[in-house]
Amino acid sequence: MMEQESLKVIFLIYSPDFSGSYYILHCFETEHFYDCEYLENLYRSQYGKAPNFSKFPHTGPFEDFTDLKNFAFHLCKEVNGDRIVLLTLEDFQGALDKNSQKPELCRHLAGLGESLENLNQEGKGLFSKIFRT
Repeated sequence: MMEQESLKVIFLIYSPDFSGSYYILHCFETEHFYDCEYLENLYRSQYGKAPNFSKFPHTGPFEDFTDLKNFAFHLCKEVNGDRIVLLTLEDFQGALDKNSQKPELCRHLAGLGESLENLNQEGKGLFSKIFRT
C-alpha cells in the first residue's frame, strides 16, 4: 500500500455530451490541480487547434472515448505521471459523497474508472520490476 501512495496518479473527470463527444471537466492529482489554460495548451499542441468552449467551459471535444484516452495518456506522459484514472462525473460525485478527506477520496478514486499506466516512466517497465537494483 505504501508504494501506491508514492505514485503520481492523475485523476481526469470527464462527461459525454448529447452528440457523443467527450469533454474533460476536471483534472488533478493529490497535490496539484491542472487548470483550463494548461489543458487548453496541451490540447492545442496535440490537435493543432483550440478546444471548443461553446458548449461547455471544459476541454474538448474528443470524438470518442478512445480519443479521450489518447489525450489522457499524452497528459500523463507530459507531466511524468505513473498513471491516469479516467472517471465519469457520476463516479466522482459518488466518491465525494462517501469520502470527506482528500487522502481517502484519492484512494477511493484510484479504484474506480479506467486506469492507464505510464510504462515509459523510468523504472516502471517489466524488466525493472524483475531486475530491481
